[in-house]
Amino acid sequence: MLPGFLGDARVFAALTDLGDQRPVMALNLPEHGHTIAELATEVLIRITVPRFAVIGLSLGGLIGWAMSLQAPERVAHLITVGTLPDHSLLPEDWARTRLLSRWTPFFAAVYRHRLRGQLRHEGVGPDETAMLTEELPARTTVMARSAAIDTWGLDEAPPVPTNWLRGQVDGLAPWTARDVQHHLPDVAFETIPGGHYAPLTHPGPFTQTVRRILDGHAL
Repeated sequence: MLPGFLGDARVFAALTDLGDQRPVMALNLPEHGHTIAELATEVLIRITVPRFAVIGLSLGGLIGWAMSLQAPERVAHLITVGTLPDHSLLPEDWARTRLLSRWTPFFAAVYRHRLRGQLRHEGVGPDETAMLTEELPARTTVMARSAAIDTWGLDEAPPVPTNWLRGQVDGLAPWTARDVQHHLPDVAFETIPGGHYAPLTHPGPFTQTVRRILDGHAL
């Protein structure tokens, strides 16, 4: 399991039941890597098992996509959550988000405040919100991840079985089922309960969805 832009694997902390039927590993994102491909290569090095499924939240889904292109013989299945299906669908305020590269203490405080508001809006509890916002990525990491998204480099569809999930109330995913069907016609799209942080706010339904998907495909 790969988290989003913050890179914190604790976003999957509520999925305690997901490991009942198969081994599960949640990884923090690499701190360095200026392209999605570089981040994917680093993650592939960390994973020692020969074959596995990837569950990627937002940026983590893009990295999983790149992993499937680099090692389709290893990635048995890809499940993305709130992940952009195409670079052209970046939100209009992405240019302002790129101000993260400045990452001054003042901006970090503003970003933390904004992030906490998003988490509360989606129903993330105060303890989990504090956990995910107490320590933000370093300035160099923010710059690298922003550059990776800008560069994109995902010019081919995932060559492995893929499920594209989107939370019903995900205000951070500015795309629709029609966008997925247009850009990635061979992937299976599905709406799930919750929002961008569905693995944290709706762990039960999310676990059931993942189990159903993976049980239908041999790893």
